[in-house]
Amino acid sequence: RCSVLGSDIRKQLPEIDRVNSPEFFDELFSYHQGFTWIENLERIVERTNNIRPVKAKTELNHSEYMNLLDAPRRASSFVGSDDYAVLLDDLRRRCEDVKDAILVASHVDNVNVRGRLIEALITSDPEERTGLLKDLSDVERMLPVYDTENGLGDYVRRFESADTYTDIKTKILYLDSNPKAYNVDKFLKCMGEERSVFMFFFVGIDDSGIMNTVLCSVFHDQLMKTTILQHHWAGRGTRGVAQFNGHVINGMLSERDFRNNIDEDSSRSYLENLLKR
Repeated sequence: RCSVLGSDIRKQLPEIDRVNSPEFFDELFSYHQGFTWIENLERIVERTNNIRPVKAKTELNHSEYMNLLDAPRRASSFVGSDDYAVLLDDLRRRCEDVKDAILVASHVDNVNVRGRLIEALITSDPEERTGLLKDLSDVERMLPVYDTENGLGDYVRRFESADTYTDIKTKILYLDSNPKAYNVDKFLKCMGEERSVFMFFFVGIDDSGIMNTVLCSVFHDQLMKTTILQHHWAGRGTRGVAQFNGHVINGMLSERDFRNNIDEDSSRSYLENLLKR
């Protein structure tokens, strides 16, 4: 239900002139026994309510706000362009180059490590891939940390008409999962850039390997309408995070002729609602 940080634990208790160390544990325990359950609860609630968020919601200036509202139009323009085909071919070629390694990586038990490993295999150069696969038991330590300008997307590619940020998501088709999508504040900040386009490259994996891949706009109607918003992975002072419905992604991956369906008006309403959170 929560976690305790080392900084939350009192090191000194001046009220009884003791430090928090093993030789005084008996005295400390006796001290706490002097408080009732209700008194302790009231104390904890009071201290918790006094906690102030470290992170704050992203604020957009007027220019960024207008760019944000223009994001669905940019997305529609990009998915209908030749650049979309170039980006899709690029990502699929990268997948083909490491398809055997991806099948091996898909059997890593840790969901977080598995996803990051496959993302790294697709975006890394051949030498880095060799190092990643050399010892899967220690792969978490070797995984790269992505640091794009806005913290959004694993793969950045710039075209003449758009700057694309693509987040690579693997979906094990025989497992139920609702993958984390994006941090809402980072997403809004990215969409506030004049040329930004945010895409998802879904890699569907079954028992035999890569079943299919699709390059999907964040504003795809099915994806957007079923996105779940919550605060589980974000600070209390932020707008939270988005999470995808795994069944919807499976459906996209099973389509023979996948198309990006973008309703620009609905997408703008979605963005306005995110801003109000």
